[in-house]
Amino acid sequence: MNFYALSQLINFISLMTLGLFVLFYNIKNKVNQTYAFLNFSMAFWGLFYFFWLSNADYNTAFMYLKLLMSFAVCIPVTFTHFVFNFLGVKRFKKVIIPIMYMLSITCFILNYNNLLYDMMRPKMSFMWWPDAGRFFNFYITYFY
Repeated sequence: MNFYALSQLINFISLMTLGLFVLFYNIKNKVNQTYAFLNFSMAFWGLFYFFWLSNADYNTAFMYLKLLMSFAVCIPVTFTHFVFNFLGVKRFKKVIIPIMYMLSITCFILNYNNLLYDMMRPKMSFMWWPDAGRFFNFYITYFY
């Protein structure tokens, strides 16, 4: 097991623990709910990142790449939703949050149609690393 995989396993455990703690501290609070969902998105991204880096089989690793990207596309919208709730922003929330959820769904669909990346190959010290697809720049722009 390499350092990168191990760090993502630690990431998963710590984010799940923190997310569950915050959620059950006050389950009805919108700030707690959105913070927990942000943590869960990052936690499952880290879990499937761990499986992806730990797998030697191309097809299985590619499946884990799709799963980790499924949660990675949720991170920007859950982060923005949390920040808006935390700061009490209401003016832009009704416009920006639905748009971001639609962009997240679009990236999710692009992920499963192999348009964010099309194949993987060995790069640097990684056994499998994805090559950017036609819409990967769209995803990166959305993420930032």
